[in-house]
Amino acid sequence: MENKKFLDEIKFDFLKNYKNSSLQKVLFPEVKKYGYKPLVIPIGVSRYNVPFDSGYIEKYGRVCQIEFNESHVSLLIGMRGSGKTFLLGSIASRSYKSEVIPVFIDLKGEYVYINKPLQKKFSEQKSLMLKDEEPEGIPVINLVPYFSLKYQKFNFDFVPVQISFDELTINDFYTLVKREFTDTQREAISKIFSLKEKGKIKNFYEMLEKLKKMPKFNYQTIKQIDTSIRRLIDYGVIGSHYNFDVITPLKEGKAINLVLKGMPTEKKSEIYNYYLAYVALLIRKIFHGKENGLIPKKLKILTVLDEASRFIPNKGEPSSKHEIKEYISRGRYLGLSIIIATQVIEDIDPSAYAQLKYIFLSYNVGLDVLKRICKEWGVIEEERYYFSDTVKSYYRKMTKNIRTGHRDWMLIFVENKNGVIFRPLAPLFYHLSE
Repeated sequence: MENKKFLDEIKFDFLKNYKNSSLQKVLFPEVKKYGYKPLVIPIGVSRYNVPFDSGYIEKYGRVCQIEFNESHVSLLIGMRGSGKTFLLGSIASRSYKSEVIPVFIDLKGEYVYINKPLQKKFSEQKSLMLKDEEPEGIPVINLVPYFSLKYQKFNFDFVPVQISFDELTINDFYTLVKREFTDTQREAISKIFSLKEKGKIKNFYEMLEKLKKMPKFNYQTIKQIDTSIRRLIDYGVIGSHYNFDVITPLKEGKAINLVLKGMPTEKKSEIYNYYLAYVALLIRKIFHGKENGLIPKKLKILTVLDEASRFIPNKGEPSSKHEIKEYISRGRYLGLSIIIATQVIEDIDPSAYAQLKYIFLSYNVGLDVLKRICKEWGVIEEERYYFSDTVKSYYRKMTKNIRTGHRDWMLIFVENKNGVIFRPLAPLFYHLSE
C-alpha cells in the first residue's frame, strides 16, 4: 500500500526533468556542484536504500532513477528468469521518452514488436506504471542478417542487411574466415588490406588473386581461404545487395534492433562467427557515425548488449570485441552509453567493464557475487570483506519476494558507494514474455 500511495502522488512529465529532490542530491552530487537538473530516467520503485559504508538501511518507496547527462557504462548481471528483459525494456522505453535512442542486440527476437504499446495485463497493474504514464510503442527498424533467412522464417517486419566488401575490416576477415594464421601470413594480409583501403583491391575475387601470388601462403592455405570466402559470398554473409544502413534510422529518431535470432550457442558452429561480424559492423557504424558527424552530436544513444559474453568474450579476439571495447573507451565523449548484460561475469573481458557507473544485480545472483562485485569496484573496502547483517537480510528478501511474483533488483551507484533495492517499472512498449 505504501508504494501504491506514493505512485499515485507522482506525475512524470516526459518533456521536463524531475525536480531536484534531496534523494537526487545524494545520488547525483553534480546537482549540488553545478546547480543543474540532471536528465534522469525512472526505472522502478526503490524499496530499501543500502549505503554499504555504514550498513544502515532506510525504507523509503521512492522512484529509482538513473542519469543520462553523461555517457556511461552499466553492468547488468541477471540469471535466467530474473526479469532481465523486463528491466532492460523499462530502461530503454523511458530513455526514448527522454530522447535517448536505444539500439538492441537481440538474440531471441524479444524487441521486434516494440513499435506496439505494452499489453494491458501489465499496464493495468498500477504498481508497474507511474501516474499519468501511458503504454506507448516506439518507432523501430528490425535489421536481419540476410544469410539467416536461409535458416528460418520471420513473422515480423524487417530489413535484410549484408556486410559489403568496402565495410569489411581486417578484424572482420579474421573473424569470418575463422582460422589461425602465422605472423608472416598476418603481415601479408595486412598489406592486402592496406591496398584495399587505397582502392587498389575492389572485391573479394581480386583479394584472392593477390593472396595466391604471395609466396607466404601455400596451396592448402589458399584453398581453405578461397573456400571460406566463396562460402561467405554464396551464403549471402557478405555482398552488396542489401545496404547495412543505421545512420538514416537514427537521424529519424528510430530505435535499431539487430535481430540475431538463430545464432547458435556452440562457438564451433560454422555460422557462429558470422553473427559476431554483424555486431561488429553495427557498433562500428554507430561509433564512426557519431565521430564523423553523420549522426547529430546532441543525439544520445543507449546500446543494450544482452548475452555480452558472446561478443566480448574473456578468451578470443573476435571483431565484435574490438569494436565494442573501442565504443566503450571513446564513446563517452560522443554521447554513447551501453548496458552490458550477462549471466556470468567471468566470461566477459574485464577491460570492457573497467569504468562502470551503475551495476544491476538480480535477486538470484547470490551474496557471493554481490560481495565480489562490491569489492572489485571499491564499493566496500578491501580489508572489510563482509556485509552487515542488515544488508544480508534485505538482499535475501529479494530472493523471497519471487514467491509473490515480484522480481526485485539491486542497483549499485559505483561512484557514491550506495545501493538501492528496487522493483522495476514495466516497459512502455510491447513486452514479449515467455
